[in-house]
Amino acid sequence: MPALTLQPNSGQQAAPAPQASGSETVVQSKALRMIEETDKTLFRFTDSVSVSGTNLHALCERLDVTAVAEQDAEAKESQMSVQTIEAFDNVEFKQTGRVATCDKATIYALKSKVVLEGNAVVTDDSGKVTGHRLTLLQGKRRAIVEGDRATGKRATVTLPEIKPRAQ
Repeated sequence: MPALTLQPNSGQQAAPAPQASGSETVVQSKALRMIEETDKTLFRFTDSVSVSGTNLHALCERLDVTAVAEQDAEAKESQMSVQTIEAFDNVEFKQTGRVATCDKATIYALKSKVVLEGNAVVTDDSGKVTGHRLTLLQGKRRAIVEGDRATGKRATVTLPEIKPRAQ
């Protein structure tokens, strides 16, 4: 797991965290609470949260990172492994060539899966996809886009303009 650096964010607005060097991920917020339970630890970042890592910049109002202890047989000590990351309220992810926004995002680190929910939009050079829920399967170049049954709003794909071929 890449190193995680925690830094207080003293600014009024959520500014992108500084570009992380190497494989570090830097999380900044105005407040951090660590809640330990017997089987997991919750790190709750609140108020103007920003995340920066390799090819990732993210902003939201609350970020919950759930980690579990895993025993390392060789080192004879336990290490924390991230199980899920949940981002809430005004969520925006920026990667090279892609922007995603939603109300809530859940990253399942062990399953290589990301679920965007509530006004989910992903825009890149190939077009734009919108839906109530978007499930992105990392490494498989697959996505599942769902509409909202409660409101009747349908999943939508907007493709770039298709120019006719010159003859």
